[in-house]
Amino acid sequence: MNTPPLGRTNAQSLQPPGPQPGPAHGANNLTFNMESGAEPRGGHAGAASRRGGLLNGLKLLVSYALPPARTQQAAPAQAPTVKRLVRALVGSLAALAQAPEEPFKAVKELARLSELSQGDLIGLPEGWKSLSSSMDELQRASLLALRTKVLGREEALAAVLKQVSPDISDQAAGVLTQIRKALDERFVNVFLREPLEELCTLLSLSSDLSLSLSSNAQVEDERSKIAELLSTLYTGLCELCVNEGGRRLEFQDVLHAHFQTLPESTAQRMLFGLRKTKLMDIHFMLSRWDTSTPDEALICGKSQGLLCTLRPWARKEAFVQAQPALRQVGKKLMQAEAAQDRRAGSKVLSDLDLLVNKTKEIAGGLTNEFIEDVRSLTKIGLNLLRDAKTNPAGPLNEHSLQRLDDASLGHLRQALRLHPLGLELDLAAADEITRQRMEGHGRRAVQGMMDVLRTLAGEKVHMPALLRQLRDLSGLELRRLLHLVELGQFASGLTENDCLTLAQETCAQAVDQLSRTRQTVVVRNVMRHMSLLKSLEAAFGKIVSSTKPALAQKAYQDGGMEIGLQLDATYRLLSVMVETLYGLLPEMMKRDNSESAIELCEQTLGLLGTLSDFEVLPGSFYSALQDQYGVAYDPAADRATVVVTDAARAALAPELERGVLASADTAQRVALVVDGQPREFVVSRWFHEDGIEHDAISLSVRGGAADGRAVRFMWPDPASPDARLQAMGAALQALDQLAGVHIESLTGLMNYKYMAGAVIKGLWGMGVHAPFKLADGLAIHPDGKAELDFDVKQNADDSLDVETTVTFSNIRKARGVRPDGTLVFVTLNPEAASWAQVRFTVNVSPDGGQIKVVGLPQFRHHFELESIQQ
Repeated sequence: MNTPPLGRTNAQSLQPPGPQPGPAHGANNLTFNMESGAEPRGGHAGAASRRGGLLNGLKLLVSYALPPARTQQAAPAQAPTVKRLVRALVGSLAALAQAPEEPFKAVKELARLSELSQGDLIGLPEGWKSLSSSMDELQRASLLALRTKVLGREEALAAVLKQVSPDISDQAAGVLTQIRKALDERFVNVFLREPLEELCTLLSLSSDLSLSLSSNAQVEDERSKIAELLSTLYTGLCELCVNEGGRRLEFQDVLHAHFQTLPESTAQRMLFGLRKTKLMDIHFMLSRWDTSTPDEALICGKSQGLLCTLRPWARKEAFVQAQPALRQVGKKLMQAEAAQDRRAGSKVLSDLDLLVNKTKEIAGGLTNEFIEDVRSLTKIGLNLLRDAKTNPAGPLNEHSLQRLDDASLGHLRQALRLHPLGLELDLAAADEITRQRMEGHGRRAVQGMMDVLRTLAGEKVHMPALLRQLRDLSGLELRRLLHLVELGQFASGLTENDCLTLAQETCAQAVDQLSRTRQTVVVRNVMRHMSLLKSLEAAFGKIVSSTKPALAQKAYQDGGMEIGLQLDATYRLLSVMVETLYGLLPEMMKRDNSESAIELCEQTLGLLGTLSDFEVLPGSFYSALQDQYGVAYDPAADRATVVVTDAARAALAPELERGVLASADTAQRVALVVDGQPREFVVSRWFHEDGIEHDAISLSVRGGAADGRAVRFMWPDPASPDARLQAMGAALQALDQLAGVHIESLTGLMNYKYMAGAVIKGLWGMGVHAPFKLADGLAIHPDGKAELDFDVKQNADDSLDVETTVTFSNIRKARGVRPDGTLVFVTLNPEAASWAQVRFTVNVSPDGGQIKVVGLPQFRHHFELESIQQ
């Protein structure tokens, strides 16, 4: 048998596939893939020529695009052979890197694949997949050796090719080039991307790295891992910075080229992980590392060296990443200016403020060039928002600010980073406008607090009534907080102390109003029930704590957030009431030194800081807690369970989202007095019936008119029919300013037929799983008349969020479903004034044609059973 010369094989039976590929592209020892239309996200103007092809719009080869499938009859039979040969060749080349004096096996395997593929290894069946998987099997040290000693240097490649038969040397060169591509991809992943991403993840999860460095085992492990990752990065960058001609590139240029290939969100996340403060912590941490072994000393040295690069690079890259965002801000501002859209303009300024904050956090500061760009954009936005007639120059004054809707005003007040960069506004005027717009919320909250105090002052406290009032008050406080957040009151972020301060103001104003209206006896009588009040405070504190695990369960997560907020608000309000009443004792003793007053003060002070004399709350408290908050609490076991799951809440959505079919006979014209003048509106006849002919609808509206002016109306709870019609006229005028010709479609939704009908039908569809239940599990399905309250809020996209409250009051008869599914008819105690309430929010398109439930409905009720009939 004749032995073929070195470089030949006996594999002629395997047909070579197709034509040879086009030339491979590479630059500076990094492999690139030119893509049609691909552009880098950002770059440094005037980049030095030493960067070569890195910054010329090329993209680093991170994911290899497989070539189009080629037609091969024998492909299924060749794939296993190709995989075996590719794996053998890669293994032989890796071995050659460790033992360069023994090239025979590697050259033999190269020759076999070169002849088989005719230089196009990737064109073979599963060629690229086999090559990638073979590279994945190599350890980090083998990858480094293969790149530095065999495939990454011209002289090493030439030495290998020299030993291949001349008649297949071109094919062998093509195969080695493709192997080099796969190696470069794997090398970049292992030595750059993976350690950099892992480092950023570790930094985001770690606490203060500079504390307890010698005694904390967890910190010690973090330090070792961070040092190892930095050392790997250093090694990889050293190799990637050597270009084909042997010249060295800068670390920063290689890192920048890598970042140009990443999705923007990934790049931003990684930059956040490397922000200046963390890098300083790492530097301090490593400087205190006891490098007792040569390996540790080497790792630490490489880590420190890389930190010196990462700090300035992260700062520089932050501004590179910010440039496209700045251009986008400028584009949006121009669009808003052309449309004279103040709402859009204020939102863009808010986005600019966030960009400034993000860039400053990553970079540790701002460059003069960046600041000037921000100032120019801020000036455009400022001119768009100002009232040219009354405020042609200078800071935005009261006249300019009054024209803005709540969200726009909030954007400006919260843009703290832009205030010293050209966003000038009269902050005192902004604060006063905010106060004025919050007056209605404040009045309602104070009235709610007074109602709670009056109930507590009664001879006998009716627990269901008290819990309903507390739940109402907590809801008012939460609405007030959310509105303040929208108005930018808490620019640095809402804190627990902010919530506490607001509750204290509510309680203090309620006590003051009782005093001014000669109702001080209410406060005195509440103090007689201080033991009950403190018992309620203690109980809600335990309930808040024990409910958190239940609310974290998947079945309650969405609705659980609302329940948690309501419980927190109630606990906070009770704590503030106790604190306020104790604070009144010194003044009370000064004004009244009678024996009864002294006895009351001594009795109240005796409860201070004690738990032994607290009242045992009655069972009616726990049943009312379940009815009002949706939480069942077992005080003996200190265990809470959530009554209504998200699934039960979501059952209403199909009924609420079905929409209304408009027809010509549904329109109804109505003339109402607005600001002393008659005004005609076209509404749906169902709205007219419920809201005009009867007093079943209340309506509040908040948003911005087409010209950007603020629109707001809060329902005032009018005392007379005439006052009520005037309030409805003002409410419809506000709605007309938001909806225009679509007011008829919107009022077609805001009525008993649609909203209450959807609630009744949806609850009935739940059957035994309906949320309104008696203690024995009997589900009550209310029907009949209901009052409807609509709170309409306009969004940035002009859609409307309609918060709807449907209340069935004084329920006398209802249908019921037993736990076994049996239908019964229920009669409720007329003296107990049983009631049920559902609150939900729907998002409605500007034309009223599309409806979507937002969040999950809330259910509350109070029933007292009289009889049941089958």
